[in-house]
Amino acid sequence: MRMQQKTNRMVSIGDRLRDERKRTSLSQRAFAERGGVTEKTQVLYEKGERVPDAIYLEKIAAAGVDVLFVLTGHRNSAELSPDEEVLVTGYRSLDAKGRAGVLGMIAGMTQQPTESAPAKVAKVRQNFEGASIGQQVTGDVTAPFSINMGSAGRKKKREG
Repeated sequence: MRMQQKTNRMVSIGDRLRDERKRTSLSQRAFAERGGVTEKTQVLYEKGERVPDAIYLEKIAAAGVDVLFVLTGHRNSAELSPDEEVLVTGYRSLDAKGRAGVLGMIAGMTQQPTESAPAKVAKVRQNFEGASIGQQVTGDVTAPFSINMGSAGRKKKREG
């Protein structure tokens, strides 16, 4: 019984290993070279007659193989899409003021959970290296309100 379970596990690992090799468009020989094994060993891995060791898995991971998928059947969801890669790279290149702005923009764009309770208003003053954020409103605003932008300086009369 125990040997049967082990054989079934090896077959599924072998199948997933074959799937990953095909996904990378490599022959068994080329894939074996990347993993540091012989072509015969690669064939045995894919047939489920041998189980790959950690050194082999480490080498094929460096070649772009999703080792988590090979071992568990679950894809590695930690990989970023091209758009996410651009966002993360850009965010990391920003200074503290820029990062604060991006986080504020994301917070403003994401939908907040709706509550049946009355709107909550919180006055908060924060300073991110000279970028002053005045008032932040959370929830649905049901009362009349106004938004003032700019300085409170003198108004000039317009001649017309």
